[in-house]
Amino acid sequence: MRLTALIPAAALAASIAVAGCSAGSTATPTPPPDATSVMTAASKASYPTKIEITLGGSYTDSGTTTTLPDGLLTVDIDTTAGAGSVHLAIPASLLGASGAAALAQLGITGNSLTLDALYDGKALYAKSPALPALVSQLAALAQGVTLPQLGADTWAKVIDEATIKQLAGSAQSAVESAAPSASPSVADVKTVLDQIGGSISLGTQATGAGGPAYDVKLTIDPAKLKAYMTAHPEQFATAQMSTLTALGDLTSFSADVLVDVATSRVEQISASMAGTQSGAAVSGTIKVGIAEAPAGVSFAAPSGAVDLPLAQILAPLVQSMMGAGGGLPIPSTAP
Repeated sequence: MRLTALIPAAALAASIAVAGCSAGSTATPTPPPDATSVMTAASKASYPTKIEITLGGSYTDSGTTTTLPDGLLTVDIDTTAGAGSVHLAIPASLLGASGAAALAQLGITGNSLTLDALYDGKALYAKSPALPALVSQLAALAQGVTLPQLGADTWAKVIDEATIKQLAGSAQSAVESAAPSASPSVADVKTVLDQIGGSISLGTQATGAGGPAYDVKLTIDPAKLKAYMTAHPEQFATAQMSTLTALGDLTSFSADVLVDVATSRVEQISASMAGTQSGAAVSGTIKVGIAEAPAGVSFAAPSGAVDLPLAQILAPLVQSMMGAGGGLPIPSTAP
């Protein structure tokens, strides 16, 4: 089962549940918190302008459990400046028995495959011990483009500002064309929850990163969700409808949302999924952490970065695959 293919549908179901949290009214005197009031407060909470999102979890296949480190993926975002950075660190153990050998073929002597990417609001930069090997492979496609010499710690500018603006315009058009023609109204959310076998409740108070936290529990019946999406395709984007096949392999979905008591901020989301693959039981947990970005995080363009014009190198190949009528815009090399 492709767990990553299930995440969009799971997130969609969770968003439907959360959307209904503002439908109720506040009683007087104020009752003890319930799941609806907690999530309503969370939807109105203020967050720092610089936030950090981490991804970890685990998956089990045929009785063997593999743990994904909490820092497998770290994303830092400056919402004011429109900048962000990504750090990916994949341990060799996650690449299988031949993981170390695979890293060695890329010229990596450490025990993990790392990738750092940074967008400073204008251009996209990347750094990875695997980049030198990638550049070597790209040489055959370069078609006269001068390629830089890269080291394991060299930052490369992979997409410049002009190309990003072109890509952003294309991406916006794609998103608009994939948008659903209709969506469930808030008044209908409770009915929708019943139809997809969804429920939301408040568990025992937990301890989050900032102290006491509410534990909001969500469950979804995958079979009912699939049936609802099939019956109401107009309410979902094309990308969401593409998860229907994956939903057929999913047997259960649940999530826990930790909401800080003091600030009403969502601190962590843990989504657990189970299903079958080729007759064998598989399961996985995706854990997403949300916190203020550390003070030392920088979104400034790396000094000394070299130009690696990936878009210019790959555009002809992409266009030949898509046909002469369209594709990735090729940046001009004219002075």
